[in-house]
Amino acid sequence: MTWSLIAINLGVFAYQWSLAASENEALVERFGVLPDALIHGGHPGSLVTPLTSMFLHGGLGHVLGNLWFLYVFGDNVEEALGRVR
Repeated sequence: MTWSLIAINLGVFAYQWSLAASENEALVERFGVLPDALIHGGHPGSLVTPLTSMFLHGGLGHVLGNLWFLYVFGDNVEEALGRVR
């Protein structure tokens, strides 16, 4: 599961990186957590944004830092909870 999450994050980041600045901003506004929209239901699907926002990153350092920690600690969590097959 850890390697799957790393691959998904890298794929989403590569897609994000390929977008123009305005398109990337629209993607983040739609799938990122906007606290006001989350609390007041500002747009359809706002309840899934806590999940989708986990795959959005602000830059190369951000994604690499997050994936490094996922790599280091993910196997420990998998070992404790059991592996998904």
